[in-house]
Amino acid sequence: MKLEVITTKILLVFLLSSSFSIKALANDDFMDLSLEELMQVKIQSASISNLKRSEVPASITTITKKDIMVTPARNIVDLINIYVPGAMSMGHPQGNKIGIRGIIASNNTKYLLVVNGREISDKMKTGVLGEIDQWQLNDIEKIEIIRGPGSVTYGPGAVGGVINITTKTANTFAGSRTGVLLNNDYRSYGGFAEYGHKAGNFSFYTFLSAQRSKGHLDTNFYQPDPGTDNPYSGKDSSQAFDPNDYLADPLSNPHIKFHLDMNFGDNLRWWTRYTRSGQTYDGPSKSESVNGPVASNKVSYQGIISTIEHNTDLSSKTSLETTLSLDSHEYRIYSGPKSPDYSEEFYLNCTVCYSEKEALLRSILRSKVSENFNLAVGLELTHEWVGAPWNQSEDRFFMKDGPILISSLDSDYIGDGSNGTIDPDAKTIVYIGKGWEAYMNSFLFEADYQLSPKLKLLASMRADDHKFADLHTSPRLAAIYTKSKSESYKVFAQQSVRLAQTSSLYISDQLGTDVEPEVLSTVEMKYTRTTDNNMQFDLSLFHNNLRVIAWDGSQDKVLGLLETGGFELEGKYENHNTVLGASHALTKQINFHMDTEQKNGNKRQGISVSDYSYTINYITLEDEGNDLNNWANQSTKFFVNYRLNDNWQVHANSIIYWGMQGAKDELRAIEKGYAKVDSDSLSAEELVEFEEQKAEAQREIDQLREHNAFEEDIRLNASLTYKFKSMGSDMALTLYLQNLTDVTANKRYAYSTGASKYYPHRMEFTEEPFASSIQFTAKF
Repeated sequence: MKLEVITTKILLVFLLSSSFSIKALANDDFMDLSLEELMQVKIQSASISNLKRSEVPASITTITKKDIMVTPARNIVDLINIYVPGAMSMGHPQGNKIGIRGIIASNNTKYLLVVNGREISDKMKTGVLGEIDQWQLNDIEKIEIIRGPGSVTYGPGAVGGVINITTKTANTFAGSRTGVLLNNDYRSYGGFAEYGHKAGNFSFYTFLSAQRSKGHLDTNFYQPDPGTDNPYSGKDSSQAFDPNDYLADPLSNPHIKFHLDMNFGDNLRWWTRYTRSGQTYDGPSKSESVNGPVASNKVSYQGIISTIEHNTDLSSKTSLETTLSLDSHEYRIYSGPKSPDYSEEFYLNCTVCYSEKEALLRSILRSKVSENFNLAVGLELTHEWVGAPWNQSEDRFFMKDGPILISSLDSDYIGDGSNGTIDPDAKTIVYIGKGWEAYMNSFLFEADYQLSPKLKLLASMRADDHKFADLHTSPRLAAIYTKSKSESYKVFAQQSVRLAQTSSLYISDQLGTDVEPEVLSTVEMKYTRTTDNNMQFDLSLFHNNLRVIAWDGSQDKVLGLLETGGFELEGKYENHNTVLGASHALTKQINFHMDTEQKNGNKRQGISVSDYSYTINYITLEDEGNDLNNWANQSTKFFVNYRLNDNWQVHANSIIYWGMQGAKDELRAIEKGYAKVDSDSLSAEELVEFEEQKAEAQREIDQLREHNAFEEDIRLNASLTYKFKSMGSDMALTLYLQNLTDVTANKRYAYSTGASKYYPHRMEFTEEPFASSIQFTAKF
């Protein structure tokens, strides 16, 4: 069905329901509230009902615009690392990977990205992208991070968590403001401008930013390689080119952001948003092109979304919220020139090139049925199109990830198999024509009952019916005991479902096979206490059972069963001049059982070495330890904001990851693999090769240990802000300092998908440099 026909039908449904209108939700300004008052504010994160923050059955970290202003952070990923208990990110040639409570993967498909209530994650391959690597964050009012499952509210995919971005509106920003951001170490410079205005029933907010970044020169990328004497990429005498410029713009395209938000009275809101981002990440040294050496790994993203929210109170006890939204984005991965004769942006260098479009219609009815009983029901219809990148012919669709997806034998990628072309006789190819489309129909339900003045019961469920998958549900049950305004207890159990990526679902549909969804079952208990409106303590205890699905080279399949448990302890103190925050988190693997079909000696995985079997040349990697491979079991975080006077404010934060035990398990598994080999059974020629490989592997292991890889990692960041008035305007100058110490070399580890060579070749990390930046803003 044509896009314009489907869009017209959805628009008609929206207009028919638009006689219902709802008050456009103004963003709450939390900064003037005490901690106790904050717990009484009604929010919709992690819930389709308007629950008080103290009643929401989820663990949520809120990062405010004031936090963003003072924090030395390059992007949202850095903010998550600093403020979210237990969270950590890892590097990858295709961008930063986010982890919360031990759930992390080679793509951010276990998390959902939400902007102003609209879920905009990439469903084809990568999950969360686009917003999280943007340098400019001055349009954001707050970021709420749901730690743990969120599929019951936002849809299939949120087994790990949700990143919920709320942008500014004219209700939260009035006037004009502009600013510049300069970062010398990343050779980054740019600026922004924003404007907010209210006139009667009409309000208007707009934001525009552009940031150019050439990246950090000569960054240390550690890559074990027996063929080189220097393990740092691009720095061995045998290597012709320097390392990639770290976090540079892809193809010299700067980051751009444009946002427009308009409210027409209390009933109708329209907002639209365009972003362009992407970066070069850690990986091999530069590659040769016709224009000289260029970065080998580049990710490019751009997306646009337009949303109408039309809401009304049907009665004093019933309201209806209706949302109509259209969005489109394109995603490209460039792995370096496939031929020295190619320019950097030549299409044959692109190994993943596609676009997604989605239309959404959602209506949620909320009713206060009785004094003690509230009910919310909703219907969500989505239609998705997958095809070639923007402004490209269908023959430019290309995805090289296991089976190769291209348009047809007329594809521009068809060739003899050299220089980025595909030989159709030698590859597993799926022909998709102009692309495909899919739909998903969803039903949302939530009911809460005040059983007693202090005890509330909550039941929620979401059911999703996807074109390429069976009907699946995400239920949740919760009990909230509010002992007083300052103390509450919550117990909740839920199941969250994640479908495979659209590409895998499509391939399975074409082959007539089924792909099981990833299912997370969680039980969590949370205790919250505020003291004298100045101090708050939170303790969360959780237990997870995750049926992991992962890409096996042909399609997504069940990888195994993972059981984890842990806690998060948080404390926060506030007064007029000071904000102090601290947290400690533990996430520990309890058990991991690799699927019997997958544990066949030739399937690797990055979850854990505790249940493992992979044969490499002479050795077999087998069970070792009982820890998550790509995870630090424990982390501690601190931050402080101190206002010296009306002009000066200082900020500092520290992050401590207390070692990655699972990675060290893998090193021991390699050593034990060599120790178990019966060298007497080898021929003389085999014995020579075996001893060479053993010596090379041990050298790489010893070098990693000498560099204190996977041990404690300590970060320290700070900022100093000076606020003043000049020419009748409010101005601010902030100096940001990132990675003030290098006690542990500020290692950002690369996500490992498991060893597949005779030495620990995936034990990679980037030593992130000290960096300073300056931001100047003026409000008129």
